Amino acid sequence: MLAIRYPGENPLKSEEEAWAFLEWLTQQPDYAVIEELPLIKPSWASFNLHYDGPVFDATLTPPILEALLVLQSGIYRSYALVKYGQERANRLTDFDKQNTQIVVRVRPGTTGVDIDATDIAKHFLDVVGHSMNGVEVTIAVVTAIVLFFGHSGLKIVMAELSKSKAKAIESAERTTERAEDVRQAIALSQEETKRTEILREVIEHFPKVSAIQHEALKVVESTLKSVSSVDEVKIQGKSVSGPVAADLIANPRSSSELISFKSRFQIMSVDSSSTDGFRARLKNTQNGEIFNASLKDTFLSKKEGETVQQAFWEKRLVLLELDAKLLRGQIKDAEIVQATILDQAAPILEV
Repeated sequence: MLAIRYPGENPLKSEEEAWAFLEWLTQQPDYAVIEELPLIKPSWASFNLHYDGPVFDATLTPPILEALLVLQSGIYRSYALVKYGQERANRLTDFDKQNTQIVVRVRPGTTGVDIDATDIAKHFLDVVGHSMNGVEVTIAVVTAIVLFFGHSGLKIVMAELSKSKAKAIESAERTTERAEDVRQAIALSQEETKRTEILREVIEHFPKVSAIQHEALKVVESTLKSVSSVDEVKIQGKSVSGPVAADLIANPRSSSELISFKSRFQIMSVDSSSTDGFRARLKNTQNGEIFNASLKDTFLSKKEGETVQQAFWEKRLVLLELDAKLLRGQIKDAEIVQATILDQAAPILEV
């Protein structure tokens, strides 16, 4: 097994260094062991909103409160994912919730909302130290910190939000000036564009991270919804006017993303009598996710089907390469492209 060491800054003291670490992780061979995972000093982690409008003077309106509740929910669900392997806030203990609870400070004069997320980020990082699966958990933890509390993270998520609304944005009636405002609102710098690609690579290596991205997307969307009576809002320093915000959240809809990934699986069951000729119930040993998969091609992939069946009979783990759809962080319509039995016994299935 290959052992590698991160050659960059240690500890990671800025958002830029955290993104550099994520990029390095995506370039490593699958299942490599990382020696001495770098420490992270998240003093840069924060969440800032600034609302400008006639109704504001150190006050929080119900829509703004709703946006902050969505932020809190996203933090809880993401923390449950990295700590317990499931995006369910009801898995959290009272102690977990206390450690990841946001403390909101409102600036006088206008509504400026500041959240120092240093302590929350530290509790996310504590999960890595107690994990037996450090690399994957580290990817999820660092991604959560940069998306929720980084300055470029939510800008990237806003740009992703605009992609899902592309048809609504293009069909909306607006002036040429407003169209340009929309383009400016979702414009990314060269560095932010590079980080978008890093995020895509991260999700390809660890699809569960898509659930964290989705939670961050909900935070951005709820924040934009809260600006109907506002002249302008700044999210992590990014300025968006009320009319432009309305365009960005028009006609919300769910969309799936085509992904390909490789991971180790335990075969929970195999059914060769299903309507599509073959169906296996899989459990990802790296993140605990369970879903069904069929063969990419029933005729050409016969060998892969036999390999999966053998792994099930012999109670051994199998390395699978899969094509699938990713919808709201969930694996859908998975198809087995390649299968290799590993020289490792599968754990006893929990009943």
